[in-house]
Amino acid sequence: MIFKKYIPKNYHMENCLSVVFDKKLNIIRQEGVYANGDEGLKRVREDIKKIN
Repeated sequence: MIFKKYIPKNYHMENCLSVVFDKKLNIIRQEGVYANGDEGLKRVREDIKKIN
């Protein structure tokens, strides 16, 4: 699995981890996933702006 190296060794795998990459596989955002859908959508839109 090529993305395994992006998971922190001390991260609790029972929690979801969101990792957003740009086109060159640089990490734009890496964080635990929030249960609030509106906040999640806000973050996705911010990341899309960074990529474009």
